[in-house]
Amino acid sequence: MNGIKVDVINKKVIMNKRFAQRMANTSSEEYREYERIMSINPAFAVEVRVQRTYEGNRYRGLTYRFIEAYIYCHELDDESRRVVFSEYVEERWKALAHTCGFQEVRAWFLYKYPEFDNLYFTTHEEPPRDKIEELMMYSAHLSNGKLIPKSEPLLLSA
Repeated sequence: MNGIKVDVINKKVIMNKRFAQRMANTSSEEYREYERIMSINPAFAVEVRVQRTYEGNRYRGLTYRFIEAYIYCHELDDESRRVVFSEYVEERWKALAHTCGFQEVRAWFLYKYPEFDNLYFTTHEEPPRDKIEELMMYSAHLSNGKLIPKSEPLLLSA
């Protein structure tokens, strides 16, 4: 019978949502199958699995321009920027030869910056503006148009 299975290791009877709905009718074949399985395994827990819904494009907004800006902002010294941008350009050239080229560039980007995938797309809300400014004041300051990282925090009252 489709829609029900027995997990002996975890001591569970697992059924899908459709099987559970049909089983609600006590004269159905699904209910008889459920009774047969539960008579053999009376101590097993019952679990109804629901299929996950598709959340849409998780990486919407991740474009070539965004990737370039992200690299520029997160690589602080010129040498590391040159190295990463050369890797990026190489990936873009490889992508031209494939029909699904952007997916390969995106995979390279997520491999290069795993913290981006873990932090940026897991939260859907933007932090308050004062928190962003406080973090910026804490971590870096602008001097002659250049972003200079700080070794010690700068208090907001200063």
